[in-house]
Amino acid sequence: MQRTSPKLDRPTPPTLCHAARPAPTRFLLAPGDTLSRLEAPTGTEHASFYSARYRRTAQVDWDSWITDQRTRVTSGQPVRTLPKLSPEELIRTLEQLAEPSYQEVATTAFVSDYLQSRGWIMHPQSGQQRHQTHVIFGPVTDAAAAIRCDLDAVTHARDRHVHTCGHAVNMAAVLTLASQLAVRQPDTINRTCLIFQPAEEGPGNKADGFTHPRGFGGGQYLRDLGIYSELPRLISAHIDTSLPQDTVRITSGTATAAAYRFSFDARGQPAHAALPWQGTNPLDAITSFLVSCDELNRRFADLAATDPSEYGLVTVSQVNTAPCELNSLAPVAYARGISRVVGTKTLETFKSVLKRLGATWELEAPPVINDSALAELAATEARRAGYRVDSAAARFRDETAWAGEFDLPWADPTNYPSGCPAILHFFVPGGERCGLLHSEDFRSRTHPIHVMVELIGGIVTRLTQAPS
Repeated sequence: MQRTSPKLDRPTPPTLCHAARPAPTRFLLAPGDTLSRLEAPTGTEHASFYSARYRRTAQVDWDSWITDQRTRVTSGQPVRTLPKLSPEELIRTLEQLAEPSYQEVATTAFVSDYLQSRGWIMHPQSGQQRHQTHVIFGPVTDAAAAIRCDLDAVTHARDRHVHTCGHAVNMAAVLTLASQLAVRQPDTINRTCLIFQPAEEGPGNKADGFTHPRGFGGGQYLRDLGIYSELPRLISAHIDTSLPQDTVRITSGTATAAAYRFSFDARGQPAHAALPWQGTNPLDAITSFLVSCDELNRRFADLAATDPSEYGLVTVSQVNTAPCELNSLAPVAYARGISRVVGTKTLETFKSVLKRLGATWELEAPPVINDSALAELAATEARRAGYRVDSAAARFRDETAWAGEFDLPWADPTNYPSGCPAILHFFVPGGERCGLLHSEDFRSRTHPIHVMVELIGGIVTRLTQAPS
């Protein structure tokens, strides 16, 4: 069924010409904002306040959060006035507030109070219901550009959530930039929209207590709400720990892979483990499926060798069985995973092989398609700031894709409200000794904050001050 969003007056986007541009404002961190200050025990007071207010027990206090969010929207004032914090203090606070998809209540409350304390206006389209944890600041229909940021943390174990994907860094960068804009360029905040998106890691986990009923990650959720229909441009950034410290990844056109979640179920026949031949062990079929996935990855490599525009990877990340005794064969076993797909040949191969194996799949995110003019503008700003630019596409997937233009074979755009006509998603280095994304050794550093603040700040300044 075709869905349409209400017709809205979209402002004429400013011209992205390179001539007669205003001189850029330098968005640099203060000299004291150094890596060493991460050793200081900052952020504890604020984190304790918001955790106690909305998470007195393991369960979310939704009534308190909803009441406070509605108060913030209607009054235009923070529930708790917050002082300006350094990037390190922001990181420490946000890391202590780490929460799973669609349950980022303490995080959104802190972000909301911090921005309202800086003079930003909370938009009434911000979430004010259970599991609607997105927050929006600044104008939407009259914005020259929007900045998108992630809210959620990675689940590492039951009731243990950690910002090992760098989202605390992303938020700290946007909050730092927003604070600087409010002081240095107060007129800019009247033409800039900030969108904090929940559930970048996906639709949630049953173990965390909530999964989106339609399987939507945060980007698809916001697209379904029609949030992106009203925006002319959207910018976001993420850490890529593979990048050298002096390099950013800015790609024109296809900038990331698409991602598909897949599932394989194997039925067994229970029997005693001492007499396995009397039954059927479903793990035998799982083993065969894992071997087939390895073979599929080799086919993807062969495709890429003949056509560099193609890329594919399947990764089985979960294998388990239905509950059973160690002395019994399980009645069923499961394999779950995620894929990265670039190119129609790779997509056709992925679907045909999984269909033959009896597996199922669903789209998690289409590829990010960056606007060429925004990519050129960003690359110019990066080089002006002294960074090298790597234009190769990333092998990640990102929920930013749901904000922009996409089409078949990835997803049918007629099933959604219209999106933002021009988006830019780029990648910055993670900082020295930052570790690996999604790993226990990942550490938040200030270097990527510096890069994001300077580049996004420069881009937003160009867009908001460019002639119409």
